[in-house]
Amino acid sequence: MINELMRRRALLGAGDSLPYDAEVEYLESDGSQFINSELVGGNDVGLYVIISRLNTQDRQIIGSRDSSGNTRFFIGNTYVGWGTYHGIGSSTTGILYEWGLNYLNSRVFAENGGGAWSLSDLGFTPTFPIFIFALNYAGNAQCWAGRIYAAKISRGTTIVMDLIPVRVGTTGYMYDKVSGQLFGNAGSGDFILGNDK
Repeated sequence: MINELMRRRALLGAGDSLPYDAEVEYLESDGSQFINSELVGGNDVGLYVIISRLNTQDRQIIGSRDSSGNTRFFIGNTYVGWGTYHGIGSSTTGILYEWGLNYLNSRVFAENGGGAWSLSDLGFTPTFPIFIFALNYAGNAQCWAGRIYAAKISRGTTIVMDLIPVRVGTTGYMYDKVSGQLFGNAGSGDFILGNDK
């Protein structure tokens, strides 16, 4: 029976291969690793992640912030930023969370598939690229320690980045299924790898 990796390779065409050796369950940052998506947020941009917390520190998982004012655009470990901020209800470590912030222009923050709160207009125009495993705070990475199993970025109702954790040898990357591009660590050290899928 053909496995998922072989199926994807087949979809790319005979003789073509994916630019990684294996999908892995997750990438884990120890608080030093992060990825630059190179995409900037906005009122019609959405974020989606499947994560597992290692702690409950006040750190951000994915997004950006322009200044110390109400310029938040992120999903955090303990709260969500959409201009202003809103606390996330649960703070348990070691379990999977599925969060969406205006994902597919839904105008809600959804936690584990359920609508948690509605979003008004963002109220500002972000200028810094979205970081993953970190907050891009005016060009500086404030990294988060935890595991990411999947991450997506949407613009309007279109998914513009669909990231899955992979490895090349023993080095972890996020592979974007939209562009076919590998995104590597922009921080220090190396991601910790989950098991091969």
